[in-house]
Amino acid sequence: MNRRETSPVRKIPIQCRIPVDLDKRFRLKIAEKYGVRRGALEKALTEAIILWLKFHEKGGENERI
Repeated sequence: MNRRETSPVRKIPIQCRIPVDLDKRFRLKIAEKYGVRRGALEKALTEAIILWLKFHEKGGENERI
């Protein structure tokens, strides 16, 4: 077994400001999908960042949302 298989993923904290209404909508959807449990926000944000990167790495629109 190599080291990669046994070591946990390294993580860093990210702090940012987003509009209140966007936060409320996002957290409601997170609760619907993952329930209200520890780690749900982290999981959803990670998923959102991965999707954003896939879109933009494939030459997606450079439009701001």
